[in-house]
Amino acid sequence: TDFLSMGGTEVKGDWLGDTQEPELKIDYEQNALVVTAKVCGKAREIESADIELSIKVLCNGIESERFKNNDRLSVNFRTPVDGYLAIFLRDDNMDIVSCLLPYENENGKARKIKRNETNVLLSTKDPIYPYREETILVTSQEQEFNTLVFVFSKKEFSMPNTENGEYLPELSIEDFQKWLRRNRVKDNQMQTIERPVEIRKK
Repeated sequence: TDFLSMGGTEVKGDWLGDTQEPELKIDYEQNALVVTAKVCGKAREIESADIELSIKVLCNGIESERFKNNDRLSVNFRTPVDGYLAIFLRDDNMDIVSCLLPYENENGKARKIKRNETNVLLSTKDPIYPYREETILVTSQEQEFNTLVFVFSKKEFSMPNTENGEYLPELSIEDFQKWLRRNRVKDNQMQTIERPVEIRKK
């Protein structure tokens, strides 16, 4: 049996990270499964409005977050302010987060983005895109959900690195969350936007 749940909430604050492991309690009440979660962590009050970012996820050049196996992924991104951007793909099934932007030829630095320009990213239309073909999404399952994570800030931020300072284009979800938490503690203007993408085998 597969179970999928996606939800969200809006509060006047940023969750910076857990301070201890979440506690889960699973019960059955009146023939219904009841899951209770208790979390402890650090939060910060939001003192200014988020920047209105325009993000369009494209499947084979058409705006959509639903893909079939071997469909091409690209992104249109626009911001009203100058800043820096990184894009990650989180695969919850494999516990892996892969960096899609910056590319391998950008020296492990977040992409500098100019205001009021439409940026076509992860695409051969991007002048510095180093690959012959656009990013392809694949799955061996009938249906799979991944998450695109966009990290944007007006300030330049460091990308995930090893202890020796080497750029890490792929890391575990836990290590990714630690990296993100460290950056958000330092930078109260950093924004993270998540977009789920569905990939079907047929």
